[in-house]
Amino acid sequence: MKYILKRKKAEAEIIGGSNDDLLLKFTELFHILLLQDTNKEIMPGVVSRLLEFLNRDDYQRLQCEAARVLKGISKYSPDNINMLIDHGVIPILASLLRSPKDDLRKQAIEMLGNMALNSPRSRDLIHSHGVFITLMALVNDKTELSIMRSAVKTLSIFCDTRPQFEFELEQVKPALHALFHLIHTGDEEVIDHACHVINYLISKRKDIIQAVIDAGFYRVLFALFQYPSRSVLFYALRIVANIIQYGDDILVQVGTCFIIAKIITRTKDNFQVVIDAGIVSPLFQLLQNDVFEIRKVAARAFYEVTTAGTNEQIKFLMHEGCIKPLCDLLVNPNEVYITGMCLEGLGNILEVGEAEKNQGNTEDVNVFAKMIDDAGGLQKIKNLLTHDDSGICEIAMRILGTYWQEEDDEQLRKEVEAEIIGGSNDDQLLEFTELVHTLFRIDRNKEIMPGVVSRLLEFLNRDDYPRLQCEAARALTGISKYSPDNINMLIDHGVIPILASLLRSPKDDLRKRAIKMLGYMACNSPRSRDLIDSHGVCITLMAQVNDKTELSIVRSALKTLSIFSLTVTRPQFELDQVKPAIHLLSHLIHTDDKVGNVCHILYYLIDEREDIIQAVIDAGVFPRLIELSLYPSRYVLNYALRIVANIIVYGDDILIQAIKCLLSFLVNDGKNVLLHPSWFRYIHFANSLVASIAK
Repeated sequence: MKYILKRKKAEAEIIGGSNDDLLLKFTELFHILLLQDTNKEIMPGVVSRLLEFLNRDDYQRLQCEAARVLKGISKYSPDNINMLIDHGVIPILASLLRSPKDDLRKQAIEMLGNMALNSPRSRDLIHSHGVFITLMALVNDKTELSIMRSAVKTLSIFCDTRPQFEFELEQVKPALHALFHLIHTGDEEVIDHACHVINYLISKRKDIIQAVIDAGFYRVLFALFQYPSRSVLFYALRIVANIIQYGDDILVQVGTCFIIAKIITRTKDNFQVVIDAGIVSPLFQLLQNDVFEIRKVAARAFYEVTTAGTNEQIKFLMHEGCIKPLCDLLVNPNEVYITGMCLEGLGNILEVGEAEKNQGNTEDVNVFAKMIDDAGGLQKIKNLLTHDDSGICEIAMRILGTYWQEEDDEQLRKEVEAEIIGGSNDDQLLEFTELVHTLFRIDRNKEIMPGVVSRLLEFLNRDDYPRLQCEAARALTGISKYSPDNINMLIDHGVIPILASLLRSPKDDLRKRAIKMLGYMACNSPRSRDLIDSHGVCITLMAQVNDKTELSIVRSALKTLSIFSLTVTRPQFELDQVKPAIHLLSHLIHTDDKVGNVCHILYYLIDEREDIIQAVIDAGVFPRLIELSLYPSRYVLNYALRIVANIIVYGDDILIQAIKCLLSFLVNDGKNVLLHPSWFRYIHFANSLVASIAK
């Protein structure tokens, strides 16, 4: 009863009072009483009078207290909000956003936020008074932090409005820097609101996306992805989706795809946030981008998706249409990384399809296998059985053998082998040779029919039909790759002299196949290596290592030569035979690709050969060898230091070439060298050198 009397008196004094001090007193009292009972009906006339007080610039305390009371009224009931709107509160609050009084601005911002939460109608009405743009103007470095936080919170409420508000780039730019600053405050709620606003601002706006990139927001993303809050991660990923879909900055698109891949690998929950944030569709687009690096990281992201996702999440990807983009990327033989990622991703998808089939959910059919076949993926996977990269071939074989192994494959293989043995039509022989190669790779453990190898070796000599010749080389390469018994069978059939002669073939593909096959056979045993070397293969291979040879053949030759370097009896190279190779190796040693093979071959060439050592010194290789002493690979480190040891012990020009490199290496990085007995002479010599210089 006492409360009711107090409240009635306060309301009556507010409506009819004229003394400013008493008006302030009863407004403060009404605020307190209102907090005690938010459901009590407000006396008619109170709201109108409080709105009058809001305009009392001559009495700031009353003005601010009225704002607090009105904010309280707006906070608790949709009916109260509608009453305030009907009394014309919105234009008054809109004007107060420009007030020089921080407290008054803050109350106005928060009241507008409460009202905007009420309904889309409220938001639209508030926006019609230009509130969104005015609030955006408050988000800048000069605004007091608490006001800026309130402004961002209210802005985030308006960000749920559709259709989206229209604003100019110049109206947004000042806010971007301040929003980034708020992200670094560490306040999760503020960060959440700031990300919400940024995502709203950049949605489908290329100009603002570029401004966000220029302002350095890309770096801020890294910090956002560390937050445990799903809401923060969601809005951060929505920003990423916009950058990927509408941005033009290649490096940023690459980086954001990389970040997504990292996020997905954390937990399945994170992947669900990626799905909820709408990232999947933009990633599909990037799989088809013209820029290789973008396709590469997008493929990596999809691989992570198929590896980390649940069955339900992967099924979602299927319904979103991810199979065709992945299948379409299987056709470029030069993009080994992308092809591998897409193949592995398709393998993971097929595994889910198989699980669904085994659970009886798809009527004993792997639905995803059918979808891949319908998208042309099955034929593309079969085509990869002849890919130059052995890793790609292995994945393709595993997928085909697991999900498309047909019951009549064995019978088909027997028929094909019989046609190879007895056939006479060249075009049919080519077709059956291609087919037996494919069938052998799908199931390489099956015994080969007698007579097939002899016939394939005949085809190797068919200079009049290069396609059959090359296809026979591919088939024999596959046979030589997987079994010591197969290698011995090939040797017994006299393959080595044929391959040795093919090393001089003018056809690059044929030479490359011969080099690879000799490499596989040399790996088999010391006997195989010695037998191959007896046909002068090392000398011929060394002749392939020169500036005029196609780079992929050089790489294959280096790899095979590094296998032969394990042979105890080494061929005696003439200096003129190795000089062209040393010139090319001096360039290749500066690349990371095959640097281990390059070092291996250089060591093989120079071991205790003063003339070849001098040629290596003249080629300027020594400084790079010292750099390689810090290489993370032990294989590279091993041979780099062995070469250095030979140069120091047997070379004549070492002081001029090596003194600075050796001193720097010993003083700064010598501790990183994994010592080996054969390197003691190098270390001893280097220490002696340092000692003599010190004197």
